[in-house]
Amino acid sequence: MATLKSILEKVKIRGDILLGKVYGYTDKFDDLKEVLLSNTFTVVPSLRYGISQKNNADIQLVIDALEVGRQAEEHG
Repeated sequence: MATLKSILEKVKIRGDILLGKVYGYTDKFDDLKEVLLSNTFTVVPSLRYGISQKNNADIQLVIDALEVGRQAEEHG
């Protein structure tokens, strides 16, 4: 966890984190989740159903990326 905290501190020196999302299975990583939430990240849990478990987080990430791109066009 110290490494993640160090990385976040270095990133914040360059400016604010405008969009922070973490995708995946966070149920086993409470300490990681706590650090991320305390640094204004949104934790997007992935569902563990079916054969294509990994695809759940991938699909959600793509949908969110498309949404951010669309919003940037509207405001840009």
